[in-house]
Amino acid sequence: MQYRVKNLSIISFLSVLVLLVFAQEAQAQTASLYFSPATATIKQGETVWITVMVNTGGEAANAVAAYFSYPQNIVEAVSVDKTGSIMTLFAEESAGSGIVQISGGRPTPGFTGVQKIASVGFRAKTSSGLATLAFSPDAAVLSNSTNQNILNRSLLGMSVITVSPAASVSAPSVPQSPVVPKQSTPPVVPTPQTPTLPTPTSTPTPTPSPVPLTPLPPEQTPSVAEIETPLPEAKKSFLGMSQPLLIFVSVLDAIVVILLVLAYVLYRKRQISKMNKQDQYTARP
Repeated sequence: MQYRVKNLSIISFLSVLVLLVFAQEAQAQTASLYFSPATATIKQGETVWITVMVNTGGEAANAVAAYFSYPQNIVEAVSVDKTGSIMTLFAEESAGSGIVQISGGRPTPGFTGVQKIASVGFRAKTSSGLATLAFSPDAAVLSNSTNQNILNRSLLGMSVITVSPAASVSAPSVPQSPVVPKQSTPPVVPTPQTPTLPTPTSTPTPTPSPVPLTPLPPEQTPSVAEIETPLPEAKKSFLGMSQPLLIFVSVLDAIVVILLVLAYVLYRKRQISKMNKQDQYTARP
């Protein structure tokens, strides 16, 4: 009898312990994951950004694994944007083939409350349909103190993207040209005839007799010899000496040009020699 009572006591103690453990575990799972916005409507070719959010439910968390799926025949994942995320370390940030995987954390003391994980852009591929975003069973929110998963799966959110057909654009109607009424032909007005006047008789005009003109004496034109002004003697002598002087000046100019060219060549040779010496000095160990 005592043995039976002892066994019952042990069984009762183990039952209470199991209930306490399960109650503690159920009470600790207060975190949730959800999407913002929960619904969105776009047209084919347009892009909408869905933000993944976490609510720790008062517990301090240090890591999140936000895994969810989407129908890739209706929408396609464009990219993952981590701007404004509560997490400072990222282990995964991939999106494609109908699966999005975002995981990372924040060192101790972690974070609490409602925080942003990341944003994912989705572009509509079809003209119509519903794309439902749903978290995977392996999604998790880890506690900062115990590193246990505190995600309550009954609090997991969903997001529905509605792809609506684009509004048909009707061709603008062409305005009709106004009908211009035909103008009626005006009646023919008879042209009044001009009365014929009698032609006046012309009176002959007397012709005056010509008066003889006395010719003037011809004006004497000066000869070329009279017009030409004699040049001074000094100018004649200068013009006589101009050709030899020009030859001398031309020869002198040619000599100056040759001397300038030779001076420039010598200057360039000196510069090249100096540069070569500098290169040899630099190349020495």
